[in-house]
Amino acid sequence: MGQFDRNVQEARKQAAAGNLTGALQSTSFALLEKPRDGNLKLFRARLLHALGRHREALADLSGLSATGPSPQLASFRAEVAENAGDLKTAITALTHALPATKTPSPLLAKRAVLYQSLGQFAKAKDDLIEAIRLTPADGELFRLLSAMHRFQASDPLLARMEKTRPKLKKNSLSGAHMDFALSKAFDDLGDTDKSFKLLLQANAAMRLAFPYDANARQTQLDHYKVALANLPDAPSASDAAPIFVTGLPRSGTTLVEQILSAHPDVAGGGEMALFGGLMRKSLGDPASSAPLKATPEALSKLGHAYAKAASARHPKAKRITDKSIQTASYIGAVTAALPNARIIVVRRNPNGNALSLLRQVFLPGKQSFSYNLDDIRSYQQGFDDMVSFWQESLPDKVHVVQFEDLVSTPEQTTRSLLDMAALEWNDACLRPQDNDRAVQTLSAVAVRQPITPHSSQKWQAYAEHLGA
Repeated sequence: MGQFDRNVQEARKQAAAGNLTGALQSTSFALLEKPRDGNLKLFRARLLHALGRHREALADLSGLSATGPSPQLASFRAEVAENAGDLKTAITALTHALPATKTPSPLLAKRAVLYQSLGQFAKAKDDLIEAIRLTPADGELFRLLSAMHRFQASDPLLARMEKTRPKLKKNSLSGAHMDFALSKAFDDLGDTDKSFKLLLQANAAMRLAFPYDANARQTQLDHYKVALANLPDAPSASDAAPIFVTGLPRSGTTLVEQILSAHPDVAGGGEMALFGGLMRKSLGDPASSAPLKATPEALSKLGHAYAKAASARHPKAKRITDKSIQTASYIGAVTAALPNARIIVVRRNPNGNALSLLRQVFLPGKQSFSYNLDDIRSYQQGFDDMVSFWQESLPDKVHVVQFEDLVSTPEQTTRSLLDMAALEWNDACLRPQDNDRAVQTLSAVAVRQPITPHSSQKWQAYAEHLGA
C-alpha cells in the first residue's frame, strides 16, 4: 500500500471516529499526490463544510463539474454556497440540478427563498407557483408564497388554500404551514379573530413537533451570569471593532443591521455564529457547571481568533456587523475579548414582538419557545433580565435602541444608532430598503420596504387576543 492509499484509509478512519480535523489533514495530504482526484476533493469539501469552513469547501467544489452534475452534487454545492454567503452561486447550482431531479419542488422552494433573500421577489413567486403546481398539497409552499402576497377579497389563492386545507391532517406540519398561510390571508383581509384562531392552531401543531423546556433555558441563563461576570481584561487584545447587534427574534435586529450595513464603512455579516463557538472552544461552556478557563491570555486569544475569522469572511470591510440573539447571553465575554466592540441591543414592544413570533416558522429545533404565547412571555422576561444584568455589570458597554423609535422617528434614532456604533453620519443609512446585500433571515421581505410605523402598531388590533 502506497502513501496515498494510507492517507485515504486514515482519512476514512478518522472521519468514522468523528475526528473531522484529523480526517481533513489526511485528506489534504492525499490530495498533494493526486490534486485532481474528484472524489477526494468532494470528500474534503464535505469535511470542510461540516467544520464550518464553507468558503474553502466551495473552492474545492468549484473544481468539480459545474455543468450537468448530479442533482445531489448540485444541491450540495448550493448548500455550501448559501452557507458561504454566495447566494448567486447557490442559485446557479440549484438551476443546474433542476433538469435532472425527479422531485423538483424542494429545489424550487429553496431557490425561491434564495431569490427572496436577494430581493428578487418576482422570481421567488414564480418558483413557488411552479412548485405548488407540481406539489399541490404542500402547505409549506403556500406559507412561503403567502409571505410575499397581499390577499384581496375573493382572492383565488385564498380559495385554493381553503380547498386544500381539509386534505391535510390537523396536527401535521404541512397542515400547520397551511394554517400559517391562511392566518396571513385573513390578517390581510382584516379578520383578526379568524386570523388569530388559525395562528394558535398552527402553533399548537408546531409545539407538538418541537417541544420546549423553559426551565432549562432559565438554568442556562443563570449559569451564563455566574460564569461571565467580572472577567479579567485581555492583554494584547485585538483592536477589531465589530458591531454586535442582538435582540429577541423578530425585534428588529435585521432592520438595524440593514441600516448599519448601508454605511460605506460597514459590511453586514449577518448571523455569523462565530463568537459562541470560539468562546466555548477557548474558554469552555458557560452553560455547564464546570469552571471556565477564562484567563487573560485565553480571552486575548479568543478576541484575535474571532477577528481573524470575521475578517476572512469580509476581508475588505473596515467594520463588520454580527447579528445574533445569543450574543445577549455572553456580552461579558465579548467585551473582555474585544474591548473595542460595540454591543447594540434592539428592543421592541413585547406585544408586537410576541405577535410577530407567533407568525413565524423557524428552522427545525430553532426558537422552539416561539410556538406558545406563555413560553414567549417567559423567554422575553429572561432576555430582559439578562440585558439588565449586563447593563448593571458593564455600564456604558450596552447600547439599547427601541424599534418603535426607529420606525416613528427614523432620522433622529438612526443618528443615535450610528453614534452607538461609533460611525459618522451617512445619508444612505436612512434608506435601508436600497441596501442590496443578501438578507438571509425571516425579515427578507420586510427590510426591502421603506421604514414606516405600520409594523410597530399592527399588534394593537390583536391586543385582546394577546392579553395586553
